[in-house]
Amino acid sequence: MKRLIVVIISLLFVITGILSLPGNKVYACSCVGGSANAGLEGSTQVFEGKVTKIGDQKPEFGGLREYTFKVYKSWKGVQSNEINIYSYAGGEASCGFHFDKNKTYLVFATNLATNLCSGNLPISQADNELTQLGIGTVISQHDNLDLGSSYWIILVVIAGVILIFISVIGIRRYRKKVFIK
Repeated sequence: MKRLIVVIISLLFVITGILSLPGNKVYACSCVGGSANAGLEGSTQVFEGKVTKIGDQKPEFGGLREYTFKVYKSWKGVQSNEINIYSYAGGEASCGFHFDKNKTYLVFATNLATNLCSGNLPISQADNELTQLGIGTVISQHDNLDLGSSYWIILVVIAGVILIFISVIGIRRYRKKVFIK
């Protein structure tokens, strides 16, 4: 009899436990919404950019994927016309944000990493956020000059200065010789 009571009570606990579970889908990642200004405050990089390259998933770094962006406009932390941002490749279940190649986004990142809860949006859906953020800084698409060509320019300028210096010295010596005779 005691055994029957223990079994019945155990079954009641199991049934109660099962019935108390939520019937809705449960996601591993849940986000609390916020304004674009809150995203600006909480991020180290905020910019508008187009995805130019999607890297492979890096299992050694917890499944992160690298996204390369061509930056058009910056509100915080980006001065270059290209930036690499990282996000988990597991999708929404891991709070990862998937960017599509050749699409332009408003991106909120912290230390070059972003996620589903950061507030990223395709630029076509970001009108309210862009209004909240204000004008921003347009990034020149010529910021990243090829260092090889820069060295040649510097070399030519230095050579020109040296030639002018040698010419001035030569002219002075020539004038001294002419006036001495």
